[in-house]
Amino acid sequence: MKNITIVALTVASMLVGCSSPAPETIYTDNFRHTSLGFLPDAEKEMTITLPQAESFRVRRADNDKVVFEGALSEVLTQADVAQSVRIADFTKLTKSGEYYLEVPGEGRSRNFVIGDNVYDEAYARFVALQ
Repeated sequence: MKNITIVALTVASMLVGCSSPAPETIYTDNFRHTSLGFLPDAEKEMTITLPQAESFRVRRADNDKVVFEGALSEVLTQADVAQSVRIADFTKLTKSGEYYLEVPGEGRSRNFVIGDNVYDEAYARFVALQ
């Protein structure tokens, strides 16, 4: 019993010492973005269908490290489809890599890529159809 208590305390102290909160693990359909990816110097936005949310984080997919944090836009409402959304703007993130966006306590997006060649495969397929 004493060993279990020591292990539990050790793990708890390690978790408290982490610099960023635990990553969200639940994928939801509340995150809308391009499936191709983003160019490093281009505008990067994601539509979030969680009007109650206020902030977001972008994490590296390979190690869950938080690389960008921001506030979501004001609530935007489209009356004809009765939908309210917020926009996550992470244009300032320009480093190439694979990432995901999360809203604390709500879930996360699927992974997306930032890179110079994100359109190459789609372009090659288009050319092949000609």
